[in-house]
Amino acid sequence: MRNAIWLAVLVVTVGGGVFVGKRMRPLPADALAARFAVPGPVSLHASTVPVRGPANSRLILTVFSDFECPHCAMLAGHLDRLLSTTSDVRYEFKHMPLADHPHARMAALAAVAAANQGQFWPYHDLLFANGKHLDRPALVSLARGLGLDLARFERDLDSAVTAALVDADMREAQQLELPGTPTVFINGRRVTGPLHEEGLRRLLEQTRRQQS
Repeated sequence: MRNAIWLAVLVVTVGGGVFVGKRMRPLPADALAARFAVPGPVSLHASTVPVRGPANSRLILTVFSDFECPHCAMLAGHLDRLLSTTSDVRYEFKHMPLADHPHARMAALAAVAAANQGQFWPYHDLLFANGKHLDRPALVSLARGLGLDLARFERDLDSAVTAALVDADMREAQQLELPGTPTVFINGRRVTGPLHEEGLRRLLEQTRRQQS
């Protein structure tokens, strides 16, 4: 059928498309347009939340993000798929809640509170899945759904220590004069252009080759 929707597993990237089963599905026109900014690289501070992937990896992907930013939520989906197919990338998340997103800072504080109970990444996923509903009652409800100690969660949510961790990431973003969210770095080199999964995969592979 001409208008049928095909659901399949990505097998390999070929030229300007992806080979899916027996069909060639074209990538978005700008999918491979991501590139490294000039100049670079920069030295980034250690992440204030748990990292995903091997701690001793030589391939570090850092994202400055905002839980109320729809583009950040889209990128999180791309990264989930990307990281599920590689084992050598360390993913570091940094908080950059934007002033025009009224619940973004509170969501960042809540993510740190969840991290204190070992649940940063599950809570991170819930925040992006519920990005239109991030007021305080919603944040507490998400914590309840993960089985967190709610009394501790709310203490940490209001803690000056938690606020200092988020503020440290925000100061770094300001010092780097980042243009907005999401902003991605690979080994300290800022990525510009569309942040599609395949474009990021290509830049990671380029960095691997340079290290070998």
